[in-house]
Amino acid sequence: SPPSINVLSEYENDPRTADKLIDGVPYTCDELHSWLAPYDQGQDHTITLDLVDSENDMIPALSMLRVWNYNKSRAHSYRGVRRLRALLDDLPIFDGEIQRASGVLEGPDSASETILFTMDESILEKIEQ
Repeated sequence: SPPSINVLSEYENDPRTADKLIDGVPYTCDELHSWLAPYDQGQDHTITLDLVDSENDMIPALSMLRVWNYNKSRAHSYRGVRRLRALLDDLPIFDGEIQRASGVLEGPDSASETILFTMDESILEKIEQ
C-alpha cells in the first residue's frame, strides 16, 4: 500500500506515516502516533513486518498479535481496519473481522483486537503484564 496519505495531491506533510506503526505509542488518540493511508475500495491494503530479531537473526515465537486500530476520534475511528488477513511465512494465521476502535481512551481493549495463538498459562501470564 502507499506509505501514507501524502501520496495524494491534497496532502504533503501529513504526520500519519507508516513509521508510526512501530513507534512504541499504540494506545493513543494523537494523530502524531497514527498511520493513515488512502483507501481504494476493492483493493488489498498491505503492511509487511519483518519479525526477525536483528541481534541474533532468530525468529521469535509468536504467541499473540495485537492490532491497534485507528483511534483519532469517534467520528474518525471508522477509518480503521475492518477485515484483517494476517500471514506468517505466507500462511494465513488470522482471517476475519476486527473491532473498530472507540475513538476515546477508555482502556486498551477498546482500541485494539487481541488474537491469541497459545493457551499456555505461563505465556498468558507474561502477556497480562
